[in-house]
Amino acid sequence: MKKIRLNLERKRGYPCIADEIYCEQMKNVVEPHLECVKNSGWYEREAGKYLYYENYMAEGAVGTVIAVHGFTESVEKYKEAIFYFLTEHYNVFLMDHRGHGKSVRELKNSDFSLTHIIKFEDYIEDLRGFIEEVAVNRVGTQLPFYIFAHSMGGAIAARYLQMYPGRIAKAVLTSPMLDIRLEISPVLAEAVSYYMVKTGRGEDYIMGQIPFQKKYSFDESSCSSRERYEYYFNKKMSSPELQNNAGSYSWLFEALKTVKKIEKEKRKIQIPVCIFIAEHDDLVSRRGQIALAEKTPDSCLIFVEDTKHEIYMAPKKIQRQYWRFIFDFLKDDKVVKEE
Repeated sequence: MKKIRLNLERKRGYPCIADEIYCEQMKNVVEPHLECVKNSGWYEREAGKYLYYENYMAEGAVGTVIAVHGFTESVEKYKEAIFYFLTEHYNVFLMDHRGHGKSVRELKNSDFSLTHIIKFEDYIEDLRGFIEEVAVNRVGTQLPFYIFAHSMGGAIAARYLQMYPGRIAKAVLTSPMLDIRLEISPVLAEAVSYYMVKTGRGEDYIMGQIPFQKKYSFDESSCSSRERYEYYFNKKMSSPELQNNAGSYSWLFEALKTVKKIEKEKRKIQIPVCIFIAEHDDLVSRRGQIALAEKTPDSCLIFVEDTKHEIYMAPKKIQRQYWRFIFDFLKDDKVVKEE
């Protein structure tokens, strides 16, 4: 494992969208271009349970990226990231996890705010099926496959890599949920969530979490770029299916179990993994991130100063070096030796 502090002052950086023109560029350049090349559809791994997905084919593709979004997110939040991957000639495939975005909801009611899962393994099996039955069918296996995953998506990706080796060449995990920050001990949280599930209240909101309030709250968010926060917040305001805001006790119980499984089998990942740690992350703990990196060969742990949990939604100064590192890592690992 190599530990690296991302050099935010380095002259060579990726040409990311400037903060002051972010909304204009996204509305007038990025999203119109993506709409022209987007293919969307529905993946049905289980009968009657449809998962919404999008894929983007790059000219002169050098590889295929499977993007895996985080808790309460959607594919809609990753348009900037998709644009950068396409620009660097990577095909991109991504889907809304069940309980998120346009995909199937497993609740008895139609509460779009609540993120609920019956079994965390469904996330992993959905990802496996999506890669094999959608991505591989579309692009074949001649080019390498990579994973780019954030937060809960990082946990899903890590567990997938442990269970299904061989398909993915390298993985980028940004603020992966490998240890959850809680106001109570993990043992107590697991006991409480287990009790709620077993007493038929697994679909209840986790204590302290509430429905989407349609209230601007950048300072309390996990995003450190006001412009990027506002852009996606406005989308959430106009689209109920994007308004995931909290988790159910069943989601918490399943997530805690999965984090323990990942730690127990951390030696099973045998490909190069790049793990980004945010300095001001109040959602996940770096303990699990460090533990996974220590047992994964050819891994690098990158500490990013002055940013919150959503590093991919940080201001341009941070993103320039974040994306530079990612693309160098995917291409030839040279950056790991130079940094």
